[in-house]
Amino acid sequence: MSLSDFLAARSSQTTQRLPPKALIITFDDGHRSNYALTSVIQRHRIPITIFLCSGIVGTHRHYWWLHTNDSGERQALKALPDAQRVQTLLRKGHADGREYETRQSLSRDEIEEMKSAVDFQSHTVFHPILPACSTERARWEVVESKEALEREHGLKIYALAYPNGDYSDREIGLLQNAGYTCGLTSDAGFNDSETDPFRLRRVALPDDAGVNEVIVKTSGLWTFLKAFGSRSTNPRRHLPS
Repeated sequence: MSLSDFLAARSSQTTQRLPPKALIITFDDGHRSNYALTSVIQRHRIPITIFLCSGIVGTHRHYWWLHTNDSGERQALKALPDAQRVQTLLRKGHADGREYETRQSLSRDEIEEMKSAVDFQSHTVFHPILPACSTERARWEVVESKEALEREHGLKIYALAYPNGDYSDREIGLLQNAGYTCGLTSDAGFNDSETDPFRLRRVALPDDAGVNEVIVKTSGLWTFLKAFGSRSTNPRRHLPS
């Protein structure tokens, strides 16, 4: 089902109900490789949502984390106050507004071609870690992304996926004030009609996930196995007090 179908089924103003084992497929960032999925999406009529960084798609600007050396450096930059992260990347030669020779994101034409089959939503402008930003920068990222995607691509934006899954009560308030209907996290787990729409959970899958990994994680078995493994490695938790 689509994200919009899920939200409609949650609403008390509709008789629509969530189907059993409903699954929503989402992709973050708007990488140019997403375009290769177009024929599959159209052929099988798979409803998916792609969250776009409005300041990167349709340009030759780059995703900042692709200008780091390794995962350790990326994680270290994510932990910095946003202004410090930006300055560190500037010293490495990366700027959010710089146009490079290569394109990393979906083009305007690709978005136009895909939008009849894909639900495009917001992933901020340049993908900063929102809780690390000043309130002014965080608000701009949330508001400008929505307005730019609607203005430049003719989209209806109602959802935002928090970059890196990081959010706080402040970000939730910013989304609500900007007119969003929901926010998607990277918190592991499943959603139902009682889940806070601005704290929607997701099951993360790596790009190279095989069929077995997809089945284990989306069925909920992965969560059970992790919990079982945690209990097994900490047997004292089961001793009577």
